[in-house]
Amino acid sequence: MRLQQLKISRGDAIGGDETQATAPPTANPFRRDAYGHALSLGAPPGENGYSTAGSVPEISDQMLSSINGQIHTLSEDMAPSVDAGLGFRVRSGTPGMGALTEASVPIVGRIPLQAGTSALTFTATPTFLTSGHLPQTGYDIPRFGTNLFALERNLQNQNNSAEHRINTDTIGREAGVAPDVRFANNWVSADVGASPLGFTLPNVIGGVEFAPRVGPVTFRVSGERRSITNSVLSYGGMTDALTGKKWGGVVTNHFHGQVEATLGNTIVYGGGGYAIQTGHHVQSNTEVEGGLGANTLVYRNRKHEVRVGVNLTYFGYKHNEDFYTYGQGGYFSPQSYFAATVPVRYSGHSGLFDWDVTGSIGYQLFHEHSSAFFPTNPVYQALANGLAGVSTAELSLESARYPGDDVGSLVGGFDGRVGYRVSHSLRLDLSGRFQKAGNWDEGGAMISAHYLIMDQ
Repeated sequence: MRLQQLKISRGDAIGGDETQATAPPTANPFRRDAYGHALSLGAPPGENGYSTAGSVPEISDQMLSSINGQIHTLSEDMAPSVDAGLGFRVRSGTPGMGALTEASVPIVGRIPLQAGTSALTFTATPTFLTSGHLPQTGYDIPRFGTNLFALERNLQNQNNSAEHRINTDTIGREAGVAPDVRFANNWVSADVGASPLGFTLPNVIGGVEFAPRVGPVTFRVSGERRSITNSVLSYGGMTDALTGKKWGGVVTNHFHGQVEATLGNTIVYGGGGYAIQTGHHVQSNTEVEGGLGANTLVYRNRKHEVRVGVNLTYFGYKHNEDFYTYGQGGYFSPQSYFAATVPVRYSGHSGLFDWDVTGSIGYQLFHEHSSAFFPTNPVYQALANGLAGVSTAELSLESARYPGDDVGSLVGGFDGRVGYRVSHSLRLDLSGRFQKAGNWDEGGAMISAHYLIMDQ
């Protein structure tokens, strides 16, 4: 279980291998996607969002149905495909800072290799971000970039000559295209790409995962470099209006190991990892994480399946960088986070439709240390310390440090998808998601099309 930011990962995109929606999940339930932490609502349904269950003809003989399904899946594995989607994501927070609205248009081409046992996938994802307009208050304005010093100058110079250098209307808008190339087979996958080119601070990203299977046990070892997409600042970077300096564009360099075992209809898993977060003019950070869990089949027939599980999670960062002054990273980074959730997953198919819905509920405890306004610049921090205690309509600054916090609250959400097979070669999917975790809420939706280039 991890704190997820609601987007198909660049590596898995929307053109992965086809699997039946009712097959037992075996994908890494702790795997980090392109949005940093993921709060898994249960073990995921596989490495992609496209199942073929809805397209398999309804045949009374169960063995014959299984054979037909395997033949159909094999034919799809061996066929090139093209995918396209339109997705939206909305994240709570203060406008101009933590609030985030994203639109993306992933376009994927998949070429099967080695008789369908491996594949090469090319992805281009136009991406658009906005954080809205920073509230024009004496509390919010000094808590972004170096606005604090611009306000202080304006208070000393009544002609307001510096006022136009305050970050206000034009902050928090980014647009670009994220490229990615991925290779995958049954036990290894690797990709290389970039965060959207056109963003203020794009980054090279990618990763590799080895997942050999020995009997009922799967061993996973991965190393990856991914964008942290909590905010416009952490994902795309920003430019400070007063100084002209850029900061943000944070990536996490993450190393993870995990063991998964399938014991009849029950899957158990446990793992842990270590990560280093870096960014442009942002305080470097480190993280340790671990988790374990299990899920088991409680009901299954030819068309429906229900699984119930439990997930336990821990992670912690060295520094709290969930703020937006110069040198902060703009991402959720508590010094300790514990959560326990109970996920319930229901999947099935009928005729040309198939679906997969997961919901979870649980409880979280996390602690955040206090944090300096300007953790990377001692001169800026000393100046801010000198302004602490000012309280006017234009500038309200009780302290030059952000306060710490201790939170205990419910956590949970849902993740659902429904697919429809339009024809032998074309299917449509509609998915939606909502999540309440950490100190934020997030929702997302995507509509996508999957087209197989194969003989009719």
